[in-house]
Amino acid sequence: MAQSRSMEVGSCSRNFIAPHVHILRNSISGPRWESQTTYVAFSTYIFLVNCVQPLRLSPCYRIIIRWFPGSQYSLLLGYASDGSRLVAGVVAISIDRRKVLVVESTNRDNHWVLPKGGYETDEPTPEDAASREAWEEAGITGKITRNLGEIRDPRPQDVLDAAKSNNNIIPCTTYYFFEFKVEKEETLWPEMHKRRRRWMTYEEATRCFKEMDRPELLEAIERSSILR
Repeated sequence: MAQSRSMEVGSCSRNFIAPHVHILRNSISGPRWESQTTYVAFSTYIFLVNCVQPLRLSPCYRIIIRWFPGSQYSLLLGYASDGSRLVAGVVAISIDRRKVLVVESTNRDNHWVLPKGGYETDEPTPEDAASREAWEEAGITGKITRNLGEIRDPRPQDVLDAAKSNNNIIPCTTYYFFEFKVEKEETLWPEMHKRRRRWMTYEEATRCFKEMDRPELLEAIERSSILR
């Protein structure tokens, strides 16, 4: 049931948002796209369009909030009882199980990661969040096939302690990863102008994650059924 709901939400935001994103992206580019003025204009635009489609308002605004720096996105983030941030993501495997889909980090060029992001407070399950992230970051739709379990933040305890009082350090994180069967790669998706996507073999992905010192991503792919 959770998976069905997740796919429904992803399909709703994909089918409704993508054409409007394409229109605005073609007319607004560069820093102007990230500006507060553009944020207000785009929000107003989506609101007016949604006047005739009120049931689709929620997924539209979730995407808007996530795109713009300085927005209230932090208010949607979920946290565990111990204060750690909750993150959900996918290990998207090709049909022949020989490759995994990765996306480029928005912070560093040629820094490849698994599609993942905050498990938001308005989402019933981590599966919902993971499916949404797969669509928003990688433009893929499909089905979750396996729960790869919880992965605790692998950073040393002294770093995690420092994060409690230093806003420049990413807070302690708990990851939920799911194996994902890719059924379709869309040509238009929410973050298509912010990051690239590519397929990697197991060897390429693990080497990349090791070089970037991302043990949580290594652990996720090791738990998957990708062919070694």
